[in-house]
Amino acid sequence: MSRAALLATVLVGLAAPPAAADDPGAILLGALAVEAPAGLAPGGPLRVTLELHPAGVEKVATLRDWFPAARAVEGRVTVALAGRGPAAAAPVGEAQRGPTFLVDYDRPEAAAFRGAVEALGPRPGDEALARLVNGWIERKNYTRGIDSAARVAARREGDCTEHAVLLAAAARLAGRPARVVIGIALTAQGGALLGYGHAWTEIHDGAGWRAVDATPLPPGVRYLPLGALVDEGPGYLGAAWAALSPLDVRRVVVAPGP
Repeated sequence: MSRAALLATVLVGLAAPPAAADDPGAILLGALAVEAPAGLAPGGPLRVTLELHPAGVEKVATLRDWFPAARAVEGRVTVALAGRGPAAAAPVGEAQRGPTFLVDYDRPEAAAFRGAVEALGPRPGDEALARLVNGWIERKNYTRGIDSAARVAARREGDCTEHAVLLAAAARLAGRPARVVIGIALTAQGGALLGYGHAWTEIHDGAGWRAVDATPLPPGVRYLPLGALVDEGPGYLGAAWAALSPLDVRRVVVAPGP
């Protein structure tokens, strides 16, 4: 299967069977192979090595936005994951402050959602915005591709990509820069460490980009960002195809850090 065909399958969930409501992978972008020692404490510092397919080697430069000390050797890149997720020091662009073709919260279809954000008050916190988005998207499923914020607000359904886009809209409505990020979510389940391709939101706190997630995931999830969706114009879907970095990852090896 070609990269584009595999991506299309992952995005619309054609390869994913219906999942139980309590399954943390129910609306994520597919599972990745993770190798970790038995008994690894997932909440502590981790050393994560990504074994990349040849097409993924270009992601090393992107990873350094979050992990300046990332080490790359012969198709493998190793990073230190100290906390819940790293903060990036990338500058804020004007497109990350207001409505765009993708984060189109200014459209009439998003009027009810704009009202819901305004009802949170003048300075809602990140977690309040995430809870709003989680509750707004009532039907958690793979039936959508990557919908724009207005379409998500109107349809109220989707997977992690729709949660990420709508949360970016909510943050910008609240006056904070936000962007959509694609990467890997590491979760502990049944005594094993699992990895999923995932999309979430980063909100700028004045000092750096911080991970905020509206998708309901288990406590203790760790975020490994691999690329930010910088093109929010009419070609955003093609840009997302190029940025869906988990498809470039052959295997994830996790060990105790640093």
